[in-house]
Amino acid sequence: MKKKKYNNKIHKDNVFIDFNGTQVWRSIDQSKLHTEAGYFLRRKYQPGEYSDPIIINNILKDLYGFYYQVMKKELDKINYLSTIDFIYYQHEQWTKIFNEWRNNKESFSEEEDEFLKDNIPTIRRAMKHIIETLCLMKPSWNNGISSPKLAGYLGRAVAAAEVSFITTQLSNQTFKLFPNNTKLIVFPKNYRKPIDIILEDNCKEKIQGFYSRQKEWEHLTSSSYEDVLSRINSIVSEFPKRLDEAFIKDYGYSFTNIVCVITYLGYGMKEPIDASCFIASKSFLLTSASKKLNISEDVISQIIDVFTLKSEELEKESIDIWKQKRKNRLHRRPIVQVLKNEEPYLIWQRDTL
Repeated sequence: MKKKKYNNKIHKDNVFIDFNGTQVWRSIDQSKLHTEAGYFLRRKYQPGEYSDPIIINNILKDLYGFYYQVMKKELDKINYLSTIDFIYYQHEQWTKIFNEWRNNKESFSEEEDEFLKDNIPTIRRAMKHIIETLCLMKPSWNNGISSPKLAGYLGRAVAAAEVSFITTQLSNQTFKLFPNNTKLIVFPKNYRKPIDIILEDNCKEKIQGFYSRQKEWEHLTSSSYEDVLSRINSIVSEFPKRLDEAFIKDYGYSFTNIVCVITYLGYGMKEPIDASCFIASKSFLLTSASKKLNISEDVISQIIDVFTLKSEELEKESIDIWKQKRKNRLHRRPIVQVLKNEEPYLIWQRDTL
């Protein structure tokens, strides 16, 4: 593995990083955020060590709440459609880097490898969380602001989203993995971070076991995309036979209909010219897809709705990032609906379908 450093260009509180020719934007504005979070926590909790899992989780939830409010406050300043487009594009670039890194690690330096291993899951999840939150906030159709300024404003919001995700992982660790073996330290003033989590020594073997199983899984799934696609193609012909009848019985449309609609969204539309993601009025999409696929507009509408994230649904359901099984997540519903003069428009990107 090469030992060169990755190429980066600092822009105020953000950094543009180049990985093997793919340039991505990354926020590095976390130190000030941690300082503010420390002041916030110490108003309620005395600096010191805590071992009660309920108190620990309450501290983590309060910390998460602080970061989430910071994120929403910053996003309110840039609540435009162009912001969603920018985040979608960055998510696409990070996904491209992730796939290249997973399939060809030797082409990345040691520093790049370490950075991606430690950060890329958090970065991608935080960006999805940003898009979910913007959908809830009903973004404006105004032109917004230029990309350089947008990157500056977004720095604090994305940093807050990333540490929110990390905080929820610590909460899961406390309650689901090591409830009686975890200690939390609230640091006094002038520490670079507000808290730290300490696990007892007897947890290290369990953690090592988790990592070992993860590496085994990575090895099993490290085949090239072409190899995986070949294996899928060898069995996919059986799916319609087994699933179509059941889908028609339960939903009124077939599994094949779903595959056709999603494929059309990903590859049947013209590539966007002035944006990084696809955007179309729902009425136009239903008409064009129906003509192309010979499927009724009603069926296409039902299928698209299953995969669509809507603000009214998000308002009914808390979008707390730790609720991994909630149905209204970009991971489950990769199409975002926004309204323009009360008419629904749909936004999506190929790599999230």
